[in-house]
Amino acid sequence: MILCGISATEPVGVDIERIDTNITIGNMENVFHPIEFLYINNGSSAPIRSYRFYKIWTQKEAYIKYLGTGFSEKIQDFNTLDSSFSFHLHTWIVNDYLCSMFLPSLSNPTIQLVNESDVQHYFLNIFI
Repeated sequence: MILCGISATEPVGVDIERIDTNITIGNMENVFHPIEFLYINNGSSAPIRSYRFYKIWTQKEAYIKYLGTGFSEKIQDFNTLDSSFSFHLHTWIVNDYLCSMFLPSLSNPTIQLVNESDVQHYFLNIFI
């Protein structure tokens, strides 16, 4: 899977991760805000905790990609669950992949799924 964010007016950040329900989250306290860590670990089952982990993780990655700073940002210092922050985040699932996007001002992004054959046909038609 590939996730691509395109904007003609401002930077955006995106991230995609395959959901692994067997992930061990236990000692990742140093990469999450304390509220996020509690949210993840208070899930009632392993699949819910995995979903919450990937949701927060992809949102954090989308945000630091938007900033362009990489992991030099202290990702545990910002809380993606805060309503003023989460307003800029959009998260959805495609098959077994969790996708997140950070948009500084747009509230309703257009999400378009494209399969491999669509991409191949597009490029074949351009170069023929």
